[in-house]
Amino acid sequence: MIILFLLSTILGWLTPEKQTAEKPNFIILLVDDQRWDALSFGKKTYYTTPSLAEAAARGTYFPNAFVTLSICSPSRAAILSGQYGSRNGVMNMTSSMKNESGALGNTLKENGYATAVFGKWHLPNKPKNLGFDYSFIFKGITGYWDVDFLENDKKVPTKGFVDESTVGQAIGYLKNHNEKPFFLFVNTFAPHMDENYEWPIGEDIRSNFDQKKAPLPLDWNTNYTGKPAYLKTGRPHLRALEYGYDKPDSIRSHVYKYAAANLAMDQAVGNLFDYLSDSKLNSNTYVIVLGDNGWFMGEHSLTSKVLAYEESIRVPFFIVGPGVPARTSEEMVMNIDIYPTITDLAGISNRQPMPGISLKKALSSKSKPTRKYIFYEAPLPVHGTYPHYAIRTSDWKYIITYDEKKPDKVYFEELYHLKKDPKELTNRINDKSLAKIRQELQQLAQQNIKESRQ
Repeated sequence: MIILFLLSTILGWLTPEKQTAEKPNFIILLVDDQRWDALSFGKKTYYTTPSLAEAAARGTYFPNAFVTLSICSPSRAAILSGQYGSRNGVMNMTSSMKNESGALGNTLKENGYATAVFGKWHLPNKPKNLGFDYSFIFKGITGYWDVDFLENDKKVPTKGFVDESTVGQAIGYLKNHNEKPFFLFVNTFAPHMDENYEWPIGEDIRSNFDQKKAPLPLDWNTNYTGKPAYLKTGRPHLRALEYGYDKPDSIRSHVYKYAAANLAMDQAVGNLFDYLSDSKLNSNTYVIVLGDNGWFMGEHSLTSKVLAYEESIRVPFFIVGPGVPARTSEEMVMNIDIYPTITDLAGISNRQPMPGISLKKALSSKSKPTRKYIFYEAPLPVHGTYPHYAIRTSDWKYIITYDEKKPDKVYFEELYHLKKDPKELTNRINDKSLAKIRQELQQLAQQNIKESRQ
């Protein structure tokens, strides 16, 4: 009887609120158009992001992180669905995400989480339909200053830098959150270009950089030997010429402005990390930080993204949270890994097969890399690119491009030895000594392409 009384007392004390309070919280911080080298941690780089670097130093950093399709909407859909665009339906900038009920927000909401999204929203789906009870967003491309947001569909004018407004509202939400565990999806806008294709950041931040020392890509004036011929007349190159990328000073000017926007974003998100620390929420909150895609700054004489070269598909990625060791993991990770990682950490079973992997084991000092390769898909012509796919291992990258009008006709193939040629300057597809490697990667590509089309 005494045991039963004690058990009854304990269970009575553990109210539903107190029981759920032990569930971990989650924040996804998605940085717009942040290149892999734009995070100033774990590498020597022109860019500086002291707030993000300090956070990365406290957690597990993944230098080999990639997206399924390097463009705004598909990357967001991949995160929220845990699926490739060929499965979730988002392979361009206008398609809606399928299977809304299976979205990460809905899964966490069904398991007792308060859900909210802040900042850039770049999907036709309504946030509420993807599981977000609260939204403070702007849609697509906007300005850097005094942006009109939508708070649960109601227009709200703001003053100041757009990312400070986003982060400030997220902090305000946390200050008023109830006993439920929370899931926040926080999206910056910088360092994406603004609606006028500029980075309008003040001299106070730009003064941190020397434009003359901005890096110049090795192949900024390439003749496209070993690259698909259509790139010479394609949008990524023509837009680069419009920006003046046939002149070194123009490239350096853009790198300089992009770096300033990147630092302004960093200062804004630093406030979020400060609040998590000051409020002690960091003791039970996992923060997953990554870029939605990379960005060409004159590499291969290109601008924009989508194409399967490193500057486009490789992004910053790190996780901080309770029990997460301060280390660097060589695991190859992808944005589709976030969904199964969060559900695994939350103790939630996934109702659908996931192509990604949970990184829970990778958040261990004893963990060794398990993924052998990543598959990249860009199956539709987007932003002036031809349909293409890629297989990337730790040493090699194989890219197969298809004809724009005949999707089953091979247009061009590329093979790069990343260990010796990290800038992907020399296409070795016709190197006879690499016939075995080429064949293996071709078979892997065809296998994955076939599965993606089923």
